Amino acid sequence: MTDKHVLSDLGVITGHSFQKKYVTSNAAPVEIGAVYYRRSNPPEHDWERDYITAREDGHIMFRHWFTWNAINIAPDIYDFESFDKHLELAAKHGIKTIIAEHIYEAPDWLYHRYPHARRELANGNTHSSCMGDSNATGITRMCLDNKEVLEEAKKFLYELARHYRDVPGLYGYDIWNECSLYNAKEMCYCPASQAAFREWLKREYGGNLNKLRNAWRRYSLTSWDEIEMPRHIQPYPDTIDMVRFQNDNAQMWMEIRESVIREADPKHYIAAHGNAKTFSDLPACGDDYRAAEHCDIFGYTFWYGNRCHAMLGGDMTRLAAGGKEFWRAEAIGNSDWQGRGGRKTPILEKEEMSDPNNIRLDAMMSFAAGARGYLNPRWRALQDGGLFDAFGWYNLDGSRSERSEEVKQIARWADSPSCRELWTARPIRGEIGLLLIEEAQILCYAMYGDTDYYSLTYQGAYEAFLHVGVQADPIRLW
Repeated sequence: MTDKHVLSDLGVITGHSFQKKYVTSNAAPVEIGAVYYRRSNPPEHDWERDYITAREDGHIMFRHWFTWNAINIAPDIYDFESFDKHLELAAKHGIKTIIAEHIYEAPDWLYHRYPHARRELANGNTHSSCMGDSNATGITRMCLDNKEVLEEAKKFLYELARHYRDVPGLYGYDIWNECSLYNAKEMCYCPASQAAFREWLKREYGGNLNKLRNAWRRYSLTSWDEIEMPRHIQPYPDTIDMVRFQNDNAQMWMEIRESVIREADPKHYIAAHGNAKTFSDLPACGDDYRAAEHCDIFGYTFWYGNRCHAMLGGDMTRLAAGGKEFWRAEAIGNSDWQGRGGRKTPILEKEEMSDPNNIRLDAMMSFAAGARGYLNPRWRALQDGGLFDAFGWYNLDGSRSERSEEVKQIARWADSPSCRELWTARPIRGEIGLLLIEEAQILCYAMYGDTDYYSLTYQGAYEAFLHVGVQADPIRLW
């Protein structure tokens, strides 16, 4: 492997003897780039022009969404043609490619073949097949607790990595976009998930049903088969156990992604990015500290929806990465049009995302937190869907904008000889640690249906130290 940028040996990971060293020769000190292709956006006739523009403007990395339903078009049939063209363009124009797998967007044929495996919500409804906000290839939510779905997902991941492992232009794989279910209400209650929950409980309680009966105060349970995940969120032990199970289950799914891809392609990096909201999102399986264990490079999404100080997002991700290189994987690029119809007042946080000055400030705060990659969730905006014309550095037609010009200047500055020594620096170790307590956050969720009391208190403590010049590190103990 050449042209890599990693910090240290990563040692043995999940049963794999996998060692790499990051080297800085022939590599940019900061990776500048964006998400580009989500089939079928942008249109093919613009691709080469956009690659040329990106390279001229100092962008050296594209991440593309390799969605399961856009590639695995029939059982055991995979259509990589349009994605192959991007790897060819990447090699031709010196753009590194990150393959972002999306096994949560299952094929329609699978959705109809296994109706029992559709994700079931707490109210008993199942997810329907629909179009997603972020891409135009459809959304069919299937549950990986069902062995039929999991086996097909593993088969897809293996074929994906096997197909691209020797292709020039490939840099690595991004597993599980934002590493969470996004909302605790997205947890699955299908029969397979119920069965998995029972097996988890048996392990937690040593196979002793009487011990669980007493802990849950469900004294009339007579067998494990009578246990179901609670569908009403309340401050009781069954709710807390349910959230803990979902978090453990999510990490198992992520470990499967990692192990299958490493088996098919042991040569390239595995990256991932979370939401930088572990202080608030544990009930939605948003645990960046655990997710970072399954990759070589970690990153984070941050925008106004994070509802916290930008430095907290960066510091939390750096600590979660545990010494691995980390990237600002999804940055601030532009505003969006969602939810604006009929509004009498502007949403100031959205408008601020389109200000080039805020893009520059955002980049500098990311670098100050230690990020060595700066990518946007859109290079140019999508031309259809709920997130139409959202977040792009470049205009809807791919032409340059005042936002892209700002990023071009950031890229030139980052790659200038005067900054070379800057990128060898690392943030100081915190003078104080702010302990994240998983049990307290989950209890807050069980009590109130959200984690605001916990998360806002945590943010307040962090910002109090920040404002008096004290570095406070968000830490986890387990």
